[in-house]
Amino acid sequence: MNFYKIDDEIIYNFYMMPKVLFNEKYRKLSLEAKITYMLILDRLKISKMNTWINEERDLYVLYKREELEQQLGLCEKTIVKILKELKEFNLIYEKRQGLGKPNIMFVYKLEEVQECQKQNCKFYSSKDVKNTVLEQQNLQRNNNNINNNKYNNNSVSQYNEEMEALEEIKKKCELDFLLTTDEYRMKPIIENLLEIMYFSKQIKINNAILPQALVRSKMQKLNSGIVMYMINKLNKQGEKEEFNIKNSTNFLITCLYNCITEYYLDSELMFKSEYG
Repeated sequence: MNFYKIDDEIIYNFYMMPKVLFNEKYRKLSLEAKITYMLILDRLKISKMNTWINEERDLYVLYKREELEQQLGLCEKTIVKILKELKEFNLIYEKRQGLGKPNIMFVYKLEEVQECQKQNCKFYSSKDVKNTVLEQQNLQRNNNNINNNKYNNNSVSQYNEEMEALEEIKKKCELDFLLTTDEYRMKPIIENLLEIMYFSKQIKINNAILPQALVRSKMQKLNSGIVMYMINKLNKQGEKEEFNIKNSTNFLITCLYNCITEYYLDSELMFKSEYG
């Protein structure tokens, strides 16, 4: 049986579910809504990385309904109901864009986070403290204020283009059809690696700091063969020696990036060896 062993490293990436969602205040919030809020919170990392903010410096998230349907395995009607539930609990606010574009979504801080900021107000200026308290007392009023904000349509358009480009790279990797049963556990890991590589402003490979433009250009060469090449290489290396890895994500990003070049070099050498 392929059970976990005591020496195995758990290399999965995890979502973080806020414990406060299970307090009395949110007890009536459905489990599906809690999971959806968790997914939206996780998407804030990409928003922060790309500085997707409005004029008030509020972060916003772009999340297509279709993405949520696919991730949660739910129909469109259920997703609409879940988002409505999150709005009723003052956890998100949406602004429509129209023309088939995803809604701009703002994420309210949970009660526990707000209370924590209030207790640590001595670290803020008097103006910051006043603004924080007003936000807590007038949460519903903020909904109306957001309606009057102006949004950066260029950022939204850029996001749509970037997501389409990333999806094309994922399609070339053929993750749904390529991986066998034993290797299928790698699918979400590789998807996460591709997202981090594509949206990071720069990544560190060995001792070099590579800019986003160079990384994205290199990623255009990715295909299913390179993904399998990396997995096979890791499996063979694991049989020979034990890995002592501090940051598994950075390690795998480095492996995938380097395998792009190594794959084409090995293929060329193999071709020359066989055909001269």
